[in-house]
Amino acid sequence: MDKTPWKESSLCWKCKKATCSKEHSCSWSEKFKPVEGWKAQEIIIKGCNGGPIPSYIVIYCPNFIPFERKIKKEYKNKEL
Repeated sequence: MDKTPWKESSLCWKCKKATCSKEHSCSWSEKFKPVEGWKAQEIIIKGCNGGPIPSYIVIYCPNFIPFERKIKKEYKNKEL
C-alpha cells in the first residue's frame, strides 16, 4: 500500500464522489476545481514527469460521502 502522506490524509481517497460516477459528482475529481466550503491545505506533489503539480489535502468537505469498499468473498481469507 502506498503510504504517501497526502494519500493517507486527504478525505478524497475515502469519498464515494471521487469515483466520477453518474450518481455522484465532484468538482475536484472531475475538473480539479476546489469544492465550495471545503477545508483544505494546498500542497505541491510530484507529477509523472517529475514536475510540480498543485494539489490539496482535504480535511473537511460538505459533499463528502464515505466510500465503503466491498471485498469479494473469495479474497477475504486468501493469503498474499
